[in-house]
Amino acid sequence: MGACGRCRACAQLARALPFLPAELLAGWLGAMVFVLALALFAWAIVTITKAGSNVPTSLRTTTVVETGPYRFTRNPIYLGMFLGLIGLAIAFNSLWLLLTLVPFALVIRYGVVARKEAYLDRKFGPRLSPLPCACAALDVQNPP
Repeated sequence: MGACGRCRACAQLARALPFLPAELLAGWLGAMVFVLALALFAWAIVTITKAGSNVPTSLRTTTVVETGPYRFTRNPIYLGMFLGLIGLAIAFNSLWLLLTLVPFALVIRYGVVARKEAYLDRKFGPRLSPLPCACAALDVQNPP
């Protein structure tokens, strides 16, 4: 195999890198996960907007929302994005997309969520209950 053949094989591997069995209907499964993620994302935006607070993180938070999806997770919008990426990875059967979850989760958790929580603590006091260690990665709360 010449250099050109190896380059083509590497390019093909880099494009796909499947991680699911071929007989699995990955497209449909991924689409369902993506639609559920989109529904969570939309539900969170509607809930925070109805509560009178702002969705963009660059705008001030006017209230701490604890209804709708915020009863179960502090960050349903980011969780929806995370699940949406999982849905796309499944739909396209791409390990590369799945691997992008690691830097995405780290940036969101430590670059966005940590700063936002510090801001909320300063503005509203430590109103948010501490989360169990096992759930801290996605900031999922214990349901009421």
